[in-house]
Parts: sequence; C-alpha cells; structure tokens
Amino acid sequence: MELALPLRVAYLPLDDRPPNLRLVQGLARAARVSLILPPPEAIPTLETPSSVLALESFLLELEEISHLVLSLDNLAFGGLTFSRRATPRGGLPGLIEALKGFKLKNPQAEILAFTVLPPTPREDQPTLLRALYQTGRGMLASGRPTPPRLRPSLRTRLLRRQRYLNTISSLLEEILPLCRAVVVGHDDVGLPMAAVAARRWLISRLPSTWREKVFLMDGADELGALTFARALIPQLTETRLPLIIAYPEGLHLRGKFESVSLARVLYEKLRFLGLEAYAIKRLTGAEIPFAIFNWPQGRQPDHLDPPLGEERQVLTNLREQLRKRYLRLLEGLTQAPRWMAADLAWANGSSPELWAQFAATPRLSFPLGYAGLNTQANALGAVLAQWVVAHYPGCRTDQLFRLSLERVADDFYYQVQFRPRVRERLRDRGMNPDLPHPEWPGWEELARELEAGVGRLLDRLSHTGRLPLTRERLTVRARFPWWRSFEAEIEIGLSE
Repeated sequence: MELALPLRVAYLPLDDRPPNLRLVQGLARAARVSLILPPPEAIPTLETPSSVLALESFLLELEEISHLVLSLDNLAFGGLTFSRRATPRGGLPGLIEALKGFKLKNPQAEILAFTVLPPTPREDQPTLLRALYQTGRGMLASGRPTPPRLRPSLRTRLLRRQRYLNTISSLLEEILPLCRAVVVGHDDVGLPMAAVAARRWLISRLPSTWREKVFLMDGADELGALTFARALIPQLTETRLPLIIAYPEGLHLRGKFESVSLARVLYEKLRFLGLEAYAIKRLTGAEIPFAIFNWPQGRQPDHLDPPLGEERQVLTNLREQLRKRYLRLLEGLTQAPRWMAADLAWANGSSPELWAQFAATPRLSFPLGYAGLNTQANALGAVLAQWVVAHYPGCRTDQLFRLSLERVADDFYYQVQFRPRVRERLRDRGMNPDLPHPEWPGWEELARELEAGVGRLLDRLSHTGRLPLTRERLTVRARFPWWRSFEAEIEIGLSE
C-alpha cells in the first residue's frame, strides 16, 4: 500500500508523562518520521487540562498530514486526571467540529484514536466484586441504579464512571465515521470483569457497521505508542513477529496482571497492528526475536494471599522449572545479534533477578528494544511498538538503542533501585509518596541524584562491553514532572 504523502504524524497525547510523550517522540525519531505535536497549552499536565482553544487551533491548522493519532480523553476531558473526574468540558462540540474540519482539509489522513477506561481502586474491589455478583455484571455500564448498600465513596465512583462512559459513547458516535481505528483500552488490573462490562456496553451503543473499527484491549500508558506504531504498518519490511516465550499458559506465578491470559493480551495487540506471531524454533540471525519474560519472583505481591503448605511447594518447583527454562532462553539469545524483551515481572518495573542473570550471561548483547512497565499489557505494547519501528524502512538503530537504554534506566534503575529511596525520603518528611507534592523543594536534588545513578549504570554497561553506543555520546537528564514517586522522566541524549 502506497501512501499519498510521506509520513507526517500529528500526535495529541493523553498527557505529558514520559510513556505518553517521550516514548512516542523516541519512536518517531528512530523511524525518521515527522511527528507534529500540539503547543504546550494543548498537552495536559497533572494540574492543568489542555486548552480547548489551543486544541481547536492545532487541529484546524494541520496540513499535509498522513495520520492523526489522538487521545479521546484529552479531547473530551482535557487529559487523564480530568477524565477520572468524568466532567465533560463545555468546548467539546467545538473540538468535534475542529476534528471534522481537519478531515475536510486533510482527506487523505487516517485518524487513529485511543481511550483508557477508568480503573477500579484497589480498596473498592472487594465491595464492588460482591455488588457485581448481587446485581449482575452489567451494573457498571448498564445505567442501573447502584446497590443501596454501597458506601457513598464507591457509589460516587460508579456514577462518575457512568458519566465517563456516556461521554465517550457520545463522542464515538460523532467521530467514528472519520476514524480508521479506535482503541478502547483499560487498566483495571484487579477487576477485569468490570472493564469487560464497560467495554461491552460501549460497543453495544455503536451501529454494527462501525464496530469493526473498534479494538478492545488491555493497556493504558502505552496506547499512544502502540497507536503511533499502527501508522507505520503499511510500509513495514516484515509483519511476522518471531516469538520466544517461556510463559506456561495457565500457570499462575502471581505475576502482574495475573488474572488475565497473556495469550489474549498479546493477541489483542497483534490484531490491532495487523501482525502475525510465530514461535521460533531455531534462530537464524536474520530476524529480531521478541522474547517474553515473566521471571519468577522470590516473594508475592502484598495484595495476594501467600501460598500455604503443598501449594507453596508446588509453586517453588514450578518456579525452578521456569527459571531453568529462562536460563536456556537467555543462552539461546546469545546467537541473536539483535533482540527485544518484554519484562513481565509483577513489580512496578523490571525484574531484578532477570537483569542479574542478564549480566551473568556471557556474549549476550544489549536488547534493541525493552520495556518493563507496570502491567503486562503496558510492557507488551511498548515493546511491540519498538519492534514495528525496527522494521520500518530507514530506521535508525542507534536511536532505538538509545530508547531501549531510556526504558532500562526508567523501568529497571529508577523503579527497582531508586524509587524506594524516593518513597523513604518522602515518608521521613510526613508526605504520602503516592500523592503529588509540587511544593516540596527536594525534587531538584533527587533529580540530580537520579542522573548520577543512571550515569553510573551506563558506565558499568560500557565497562563490561554491553553498552550498544559509545559512552561519550550519551548524556543524562532527569526530572519529576508530576512531583510524586510513581514516575520520573529520564532523558538519555545521543550526540551525532
């Protein structure tokens, strides 16, 4: 399929957090694709929604665009934070008209949109689960009255979720005729049945002729990157994904997203991208293998009951079997000049055991693509986007390696090693590490410490011969854009 124009992708992100903005910028840089971003006023932050006027101007001024990738939560609510309050803004009709004006001005452009359904807070899940069984699984999305026994805070959340669904449903009815595809994602790790009910309700509201444009999948922060990758698919040099996986389906090792089938999550994303996966039996050196790791952990997440007695012994034996399988997998990957890895450890970030074994495996090259984000779906989607870019004509391998280094610096060094230090420092000052604290003056000092730590990580990789780029070409910059411990922005610069 030949495109009428070179790829010029306009991107309207969910917000300014690194997975939603920096990751997509890095993918575009590696693919040598022009990425047109809106002005800062149209990109939501933690405290400021996107400006309606700035969005309207941005959409109406776009010219010679091949693809428009946009967050519906930004369009309808002003960003992620404001979508969770589920109060649609008054300027939405004008934005819909601006989107229609964009399509009239750029008739050749494909519009690819995505939205992220609100999650169920962990503290509400037991009560909500009982309510779902008492009143029917469609309660969250069907518009029925909420059960009277629910406490007021949960009742408020349910009504807020219903307002969100009503707004998104009305928006889809308006814009689906303009769109090539729409992703409806969700990040409801603990209560997937609630998200399934909500998604089915959304689909039921749409005319049957439009439903084939809508793709339902698990995922949240990586959906911008995955949707951007979809724009590159028609020009790929390879659309068959060589898969290496040592995850025994049906074996619950208490991994992240443990209640959801890995096969289903992967299938949803491959179907959206139009890729076909096949299992590698023998490496030839020509392909870029896509390795999936769910490294067995030594302890369980706090929210799960610990295994007891015979179950504990069974799990111990299964972990040992899986560990040996991964060791063989890593050894096999030494034969691949380039490879990618999706790290699905349950922790919010990378598996330290996996990286310890990576360091101990001789002749294993640094991965060309990597992610160890906070859920299985997010990690898979981020690496799939990198795999797509790697097969785009003219891809800059050095920029892909740079992006992979950023993900290791964030998902491994920050989330696993540095973040506990941030949380401890905030707690020592009587602050909740999960909430934003923009007034605290210590963020700048923490950012400098983080930069130094990432620099030492790059030095170690260089010393051991694992660094895929010359150390002198790399610079490190860090900051905390949302003033909390959950995320940091780490930028690894690459000089020409």
